[in-house]
Amino acid sequence: MKTTPLLRLFVSLVAFAALGLRLVGEPAPTLIVFDASGSMMDRIGGETKIDIAKRAVTELVATLPDDTRLGLVVYSHRKPQDCDDIELMIPPAKLDRKAFTAVVAGIKPKGRTPLSGALEFAATKLEYTKQPGCIILVTDGLETCGKDPCATAAKLKAAGVSFVVHAIAFDLSSRDAKSIACIAHATGGRFLQAKDAASLKDALAVVAAEAVVAPAVPKPAEPAPKPVAAPI
Repeated sequence: MKTTPLLRLFVSLVAFAALGLRLVGEPAPTLIVFDASGSMMDRIGGETKIDIAKRAVTELVATLPDDTRLGLVVYSHRKPQDCDDIELMIPPAKLDRKAFTAVVAGIKPKGRTPLSGALEFAATKLEYTKQPGCIILVTDGLETCGKDPCATAAKLKAAGVSFVVHAIAFDLSSRDAKSIACIAHATGGRFLQAKDAASLKDALAVVAAEAVVAPAVPKPAEPAPKPVAAPI
């Protein structure tokens, strides 16, 4: 059958639309931002928090689909007092479980907690202004480098393409956890608290189900809660 220019154009548009729908349905590349601050050497139930976190991430990686695009950013694992000690250990690419596990096993906590810097660093590595990207933040502490991670998260959300941060507060009080929750809320992500090994494993499974398994669909940022007037 002889094709006309109009028919060829129609076929091309259908093919492009089908490709677009397929790409939209794929999970976004994801980076785990891993806390290696000095406080991760503290213990819960006789085990260091760093060992608990390493095991939880390793067990998570073992359960993920083969085509998962997952990477790893670690902060404060090289220098004790350097707020710029943030490193891309594994780029967000097709999952290599053996390599991922080996890198995680070698992490040693040393430094501070540059949450804002780590979020900006990870977002840049995800090319967040050009494509969807997701961060899974695991931290046992608050920002210690003089910045506002909640404001940073809101700024990244505004400039990004379906940019989402899921945040897990590990062994933080309910009051301190609010300073982590706002990071997730500002980007439309999920916030969870974990108190021990079991709850950290569960929290990682929950956010991974949204980050690296579910399609990358834009989510609106949650509005900031309205202040409650004190009783007179």
